[in-house]
Amino acid sequence: MSQEFRKLNILLIGAGNTGGNLLPILKKKFKKITIVNRNKKTNRELNRLYSAEVFENLNDVLIRNYDCYILCVQDKFIKSVFKKISGAEKNFKNKYFIHLSGSLSSDIFHSDKINKTNIISAHPIQSFAGIQKNGDKLFKNITIGIDGGANATKLIYYIFSDYNINYVKINSKDKILYHLASVIASNFLVTQFHLIQKILNKIGLKDSKSFDIFEEIINTTINNIKTKGIKNSLTGPVKRGDIRTIKLHKEEIKKRIPEIANYYKILTDFTNELK
Repeated sequence: MSQEFRKLNILLIGAGNTGGNLLPILKKKFKKITIVNRNKKTNRELNRLYSAEVFENLNDVLIRNYDCYILCVQDKFIKSVFKKISGAEKNFKNKYFIHLSGSLSSDIFHSDKINKTNIISAHPIQSFAGIQKNGDKLFKNITIGIDGGANATKLIYYIFSDYNINYVKINSKDKILYHLASVIASNFLVTQFHLIQKILNKIGLKDSKSFDIFEEIINTTINNIKTKGIKNSLTGPVKRGDIRTIKLHKEEIKKRIPEIANYYKILTDFTNELK
């Protein structure tokens, strides 16, 4: 099966943060890859890093000539890109369709022209902030959420066979909640540091970086969660039932940073569930 997969002619559509870092994996696994990407600056970078041939427009390639279509475009463009691809040929029964969206399921590829067993959503639970020369390293030891057909699942296993991937199967009806969990894990974590920095600014530490100050406690907390579990890693005033300190927090928030009052209440309420 791996030899059959290796012969597939790949069309990668979108080579930004995710697709650009996926590219070195694809180059190792497939003999021929064509890239379509709109961003001229990114395309120059891809040429520099990988000597990759990149087209700026889907109209510049003969769509029906490919065996596998990998869509790494923004969620809002996946449907329209798929519509353009599927409209280029009457029968795609032997072709594969993959997208890497966290919020959209493989259902977006459903069509009478497409074999359902050849479609899949494969979302890497990872943060891709810019294209790196060895961007494939970002895929090592991560989890990928998948929903789709059996043949396409085997193809995904082939693509990431060297990266020690953990796979979780997600029901298509649960993709939005699954993506919400991913957003909380990554995007909202960045927001947490933004809020920490706002508080540091209030006490005159404007030039201090929130991560530098709290790096060790963050790393220790993460390690505790890995080794002891979530509930047993909780410390602090909520865990201790220190109502006085919580009250002082609320009073100071009300006076100096009222915009985070709701945030503090919500987080405190959820923290209480762990007691």
